[in-house]
Amino acid sequence: MDIKGIKLYLYPLENVHCGYGIQQGNILPSLNYIPGRVIRGALAGWAVRNGYLKNSDDLFENLFYPTEGRIKVSYPHCTYKGSVPAPLSFFEVKGGSSDPRFKIVREVRPKYIVPSKKVDNWAHLDMPADFLLDDEWPSDIDEVTLKQSDAWIFDGYKIEPGTKCVLDLKAPHQEDSGRVGKGEKGGLFAEESMIGSLDLSPTARYYTGTLYYKETEDTPLDLFTHLIDNGSSFDKDYLQSPAPKQMVFIGHHRVPAVILGEVNDPVFNAETMSSGALTISFFTDLVTDEYPLSAELCNKYLPGRPIKSKNRAFCARERIFGYDSTQKGAKKIIPRNTLKAGSCGYFEVDSLSEEQKKQLWESSVLGIGNESKDGFGRFEIDWWLHQINNGD
Repeated sequence: MDIKGIKLYLYPLENVHCGYGIQQGNILPSLNYIPGRVIRGALAGWAVRNGYLKNSDDLFENLFYPTEGRIKVSYPHCTYKGSVPAPLSFFEVKGGSSDPRFKIVREVRPKYIVPSKKVDNWAHLDMPADFLLDDEWPSDIDEVTLKQSDAWIFDGYKIEPGTKCVLDLKAPHQEDSGRVGKGEKGGLFAEESMIGSLDLSPTARYYTGTLYYKETEDTPLDLFTHLIDNGSSFDKDYLQSPAPKQMVFIGHHRVPAVILGEVNDPVFNAETMSSGALTISFFTDLVTDEYPLSAELCNKYLPGRPIKSKNRAFCARERIFGYDSTQKGAKKIIPRNTLKAGSCGYFEVDSLSEEQKKQLWESSVLGIGNESKDGFGRFEIDWWLHQINNGD
């Protein structure tokens, strides 16, 4: 069966806090995107409230508590206007800026991804310009420090700073319930939040990502089509008076949000996938204990072990924290190691058949590694941004 996709648009009616289990002084930090596990929990509640499923149904269990190896649904990270982290290969190597090859990729005004100088002299190169490095500058981030930058890609090609969280003053958490309220000691603390949609219109502040699912012959997943409303959903008047089926509750404080969907089925095209070498760029964190990004790491999760060797790679590590909350309650997730979103590599591959290319493509859409059901491990194959050495 083919992979289906529904692009979700979230319009939170208030500021949203999506914490990740770490407190910095008296500030509770928030992610600057709505993670897949929050979308999964929100849609679980949405399905029950609207009478589409009961939380005792087997299908409910299969959709919202899938076990590894049986995953048919990948819930998205919803980011501000669909932005994705910029590849780490676009960051300067600290101390390497004197090498002219590091200046091929620059942020210029307006901040589009363009070469900052002519690259005709580099046309003979057999790899993307952003992967160029001398031997004296190893490419793995555990050996050389990249300048960390909150850079995201908007509209497919613009480099802009990621959306910033704001500080909201809150009363202390009650120790018995964990809810925000008046504590015995009084006082306030600050909590980071993503800014809500103050103006409910198609161009307002919104968060978006694509939910992917793969039907089986015995389990047609028509549940998610209820999120689609025949195109009328994006009318401003409709957004201001949403139907009950277009409402979900997200984040620690169960903030109400309008949720809208449109069909966004991915399309496989074997001709767009390179032969002999390709780039892999992670849009979301890959949950894995393996590090750094290597051929061995990729082959651990990719069907058919297609990667022969690594030419270059840029990668960073991180840990994820937070809570998993659905209709069956909330639980703190075990901290996990991740390969950070933006990590990317340029790899040699074996000659791939069309079926092998399709398997690789499906892995990129649905994600690889642990927790791919919550949108982790999604990547792009041969992302066009890496081809800037051709002047594209």
